Amino acid sequence: MSGPRILGPRPAPADARPVARRRARTPTAVAITLLTLVRATSADPPAAAPAAAEPDAPAAPAPPTEEEVAPPPPGWLLSHQAPDGRWPAASFDRIVRGRPSTFEDTPSRGRARNDVMTTAFTLLVCAQRGDPPTAPGPWGEAAAAGSWALRAMQRADGSFGDPRLPLGATNHAIALETLATLALAWGDPRDLVALARGVAFYVASREAGVAAWRDELGPSAVTPIGWIAAARAVAIEASRAAWSRWRLLRDDPAVVVAERARRPRLDTEPRLARDDAEVRAWLHASPGTWTPGRTGLALWLHATGAAGSGWKDAAEVRAAAAWLDAHPPRWSPSGEGVDAAGWYLATRGAFEVGGDVWDRWQRAVKPAVVDTQRRDGTYCTTRGSWDPVGDFADEGGRVFATAMMDRTLMIWYRYDRVFGDEGPVLRGSARRPEPRGPAPDAPRPPRLPPCE
Repeated sequence: MSGPRILGPRPAPADARPVARRRARTPTAVAITLLTLVRATSADPPAAAPAAAEPDAPAAPAPPTEEEVAPPPPGWLLSHQAPDGRWPAASFDRIVRGRPSTFEDTPSRGRARNDVMTTAFTLLVCAQRGDPPTAPGPWGEAAAAGSWALRAMQRADGSFGDPRLPLGATNHAIALETLATLALAWGDPRDLVALARGVAFYVASREAGVAAWRDELGPSAVTPIGWIAAARAVAIEASRAAWSRWRLLRDDPAVVVAERARRPRLDTEPRLARDDAEVRAWLHASPGTWTPGRTGLALWLHATGAAGSGWKDAAEVRAAAAWLDAHPPRWSPSGEGVDAAGWYLATRGAFEVGGDVWDRWQRAVKPAVVDTQRRDGTYCTTRGSWDPVGDFADEGGRVFATAMMDRTLMIWYRYDRVFGDEGPVLRGSARRPEPRGPAPDAPRPPRLPPCE
């Protein structure tokens, strides 16, 4: 398999063929099940050669090269996984590499109530890297322990934490986005069961009006229903991968339709059926409330919900793309304007739009994200991490900031990893949730060498 493509505009169709094939080999069963659980709410032509510049005109800066923007070193996240498999927001510095630590980073601590969120976001880094829980080595071991820990944090009613508490609904929604991605990338039936239970809780809670699904503001001012819409976008991508597989095999797509009809149709629930229109209306309600996260999410949803390439010509899409183009990422040590989660969603949206918007956005990523990664100390202290400044820094801390910046830089090779050639085959899903409480055979994080 060829190496990952790090930067640059979307490739021409011939270059995109390996990625399409990788998508095509995604297990059909996982894709169809994901679509029924959380149903949703061409390559750009090569740019023309630029005209010769006037003698005195400065040359336009070129996009960063692969040597300038490489995947960020993963050592920091590996070093700060707790013994129980979580990536804790508030106590990440108390145990380093499985041992009691003398490293104190009190200003960088988040809040323990967001451990679901920080664990979920870091697990997505594992998925984007292409390291399933069955892979040998420290990243596979970390993924196994982390996914077990996330499922263990799900309560008997299907919720992750208490959605009635501050940011409880956001933590639950982000867990659903992660589980949708993990079920697609790794094919573990336990992730699929946890996703089904989490979606069922969400539907019942929306009907009962228990939690502030529409009003609670999480990272980048995205509400819980916005993050659940991201989970539905993952389901659409899974569905497209499944249909691509049937087309390539020249098989009868009626088999897929029949299989889908036999599975539970949670999208028929009135609340879920109305979510799509509600999320889209909310995202475009007022440009004065736009953030990088809201705008990027809007573009992502438009791209995944589109039937063809004409979606980019819609007025609301052009407005969102123009806003994003006018608000590139800019780092400030004071935190003003820094939005780690928003930059991830915005990078995702800019990637979908492509063209000049994507070209200019990726140029801004290097000084804002690549150049601000900490290179001092060791992976057991600060090396490889990002300082938690800006939006949501006090809630998520250094773990949240590092996971989101990692995900931003992984946009360029995400599909090479998630839709890998060696994707697992899901042969059926369990019908009962796994036992509650710690299990004696629960996987443990990798035991890494102690820090010097």
